[in-house]
Amino acid sequence: MPSGALAEDLTGHSDCVLPLAFHPTHEHLLASGSDDKTVRLWDVRDGACLHIFADHEAEVRSVAFSPDGAWLASGSHDRRVRIWRMDDYAPYRLFEGHRDAIEALAFAPDSDAPLLYVGSHDQSIHVWDVRGPQRVRTLQGHVDRAWTVAWHPQYPWLATGGSDGHIRIWDLDQRRCLHDLTGHSGWVEMIAFSPDGSQLASVGNDKTVRVWDTQDGRLLLSHRQHSQPVAAVAFHPNGRLIASGSEDSSVCLWNLNSGELVTLPEHPNSVRGLAFSADGHWLASGDDDGTVRLWDIKTRYIAYTWQMDAAVWGLAFAKPGILASGSHDGTIRLWDIESGACIQTWAAHSDVIVALALHPYARLLASASYDTTVRLWDADTDALVRTLQGETRVPAIAFSPDGRLLAGGSHTETVRIWDVATGEVVQEIHSPRPYDGLNITGVTGLTDAEIRMLKQLGAVEFAA
Repeated sequence: MPSGALAEDLTGHSDCVLPLAFHPTHEHLLASGSDDKTVRLWDVRDGACLHIFADHEAEVRSVAFSPDGAWLASGSHDRRVRIWRMDDYAPYRLFEGHRDAIEALAFAPDSDAPLLYVGSHDQSIHVWDVRGPQRVRTLQGHVDRAWTVAWHPQYPWLATGGSDGHIRIWDLDQRRCLHDLTGHSGWVEMIAFSPDGSQLASVGNDKTVRVWDTQDGRLLLSHRQHSQPVAAVAFHPNGRLIASGSEDSSVCLWNLNSGELVTLPEHPNSVRGLAFSADGHWLASGDDDGTVRLWDIKTRYIAYTWQMDAAVWGLAFAKPGILASGSHDGTIRLWDIESGACIQTWAAHSDVIVALALHPYARLLASASYDTTVRLWDADTDALVRTLQGETRVPAIAFSPDGRLLAGGSHTETVRIWDVATGEVVQEIHSPRPYDGLNITGVTGLTDAEIRMLKQLGAVEFAA
């Protein structure tokens, strides 16, 4: 058959057809959904319509087969999800609960755990156990930018901080939010787990540094030593010392045991990046002026000062004795701590580099950029291993403790999680808007522009 030739013309729907899905094992079977409120099952070999599912009361905008092909799911603007058995085409489940039209469906790839993810115009994602049947989880979180992320060193927990002032700790296995930590009165700039995972440090625009108990979510300690917003935080490997960097150009060392607070000599400009070496001997700090300083923690003296032509926010110790810096000119540099020499430089991104992270086991260095990508580099050769595509600018990254996953923040409320080996997105944590769920159906006196804006912020308007 010539390339591009029409193989079969499937006719039968009486209105537009949008969603299509092929059966995972019987590739000749195709499901289609239509605005005529029906789902049809086709044999593409001869164009025959095998069955018509006609129980929806509004447009059908999503169809999906389970991974084993046993079920077909359909989602509609009637706010319902229907599950059909493929052996006899009989109805199997009916899921309700969304407050607005359903637009997207996806089965989890593991057929032993038949979870169905349902996305709706009501700004939420419901997760259903098809065999249960029960709703496992509704994914919701920050109301604005998910600015910073951190992985727990032992558990499958991901902490996120956003411009809404909230810090949330998510259990990714159970797909639920364990804690919603409130206390910051402004933007949460950065978070970091202690080495044993028992504590979480956070800093923000409210000029405070806070320490939380990760088991029960209690605020344990806080200080306001800085006179301007605090942009960076890092735990010492011993878990007893916290470093913070601020827009007041200072770096502060906080001993959690004694409560002692020591302010190191000022940087030329706002301090945005911090990193401790694995042995705890060195602390690196970077600022908006392009200055990187290397501090001896024992003596609190400056061992080296390096000057770049652009701001430095991303810092990571790439291997023993080597510091990596990422700057706003898109360049990554490697510095030899013993000699102070710059031993390697490469153009890594087309826009600002905001964060660096070292893989816990492999020789991989990750860089996050405002060019909307995360890139994985061979830390020895600077060769590009893989490019991960973000949704928007990526302001923060963190490897999971086992190194299999990488989480990235965004300039929206979404946190994206990639499989490091394949580069595929394996999970996204979405969040509601400030007016999530606000019913404006029938409200009078609003202009079309005001209605559109309210919907963008989470309000819902149901069809008559």
